[in-house]
Amino acid sequence: YTAGETVEGLPAIAMELVPGDPLEDLLIVHPGGLPQEIVEPAFTQLGSALAALHAAGVVHRDLSPRNVMLDVPPGQPPKLKVLDF
Repeated sequence: YTAGETVEGLPAIAMELVPGDPLEDLLIVHPGGLPQEIVEPAFTQLGSALAALHAAGVVHRDLSPRNVMLDVPPGQPPKLKVLDF
C-alpha cells in the first residue's frame, strides 16, 4: 500500500495481507486434484487476471502454483490472487 522508510531510516514496504493458501500447498493436500467446485471459478479468475496483465503490457515471468494464492471461504466461491511481481 505504501513504501518509505522506518524511523531508523531503513527501507520499508507495506503490502496487502492476502488470505488463503498458495495453490502449491493445496495441490499437495489434494494429490488427486482439486475439487471441481474450486477449479472452475479459480482458473476462470486466473485466466482473467493474466488477460488483464497482458492487456496492460505486463508479463509475470514467474507464474507458478507458489505465486497463486487461493482463498476458499466456507460457503462462498474461491478468490484467487496472483502474487510476486
